[in-house]
Amino acid sequence: MKIVAIASSVVVVLTPIFPSSFRLPFLLINSVAFVMFAVDKILARTRQRRIPEAYLHIITLAGGFVGSQIGRSLARHKTKKWSFDVVFATAWVFWMMAFAVFMGIC
Repeated sequence: MKIVAIASSVVVVLTPIFPSSFRLPFLLINSVAFVMFAVDKILARTRQRRIPEAYLHIITLAGGFVGSQIGRSLARHKTKKWSFDVVFATAWVFWMMAFAVFMGIC
């Protein structure tokens, strides 16, 4: 499900129907989400003070669901925590519904 969600999100963003004014913000927030998960993994390995889980959830819900999922997968970080799966799924459904409403599909 995660692979399908990420792939469909990327396809939607790259299609001409996705407003170009949203492409840069989408790229930026997902880049920030990716970096946050990668940095948190580094901090976890070195036993330093970590990024609070609430911040990771917020960046995911704010639109960084693709970057957070890629960061989780590549860094193998927070992959066994069901709460992150729930937040990812919720964020993806919310943003896909918002996109559909914005485009007049629903």
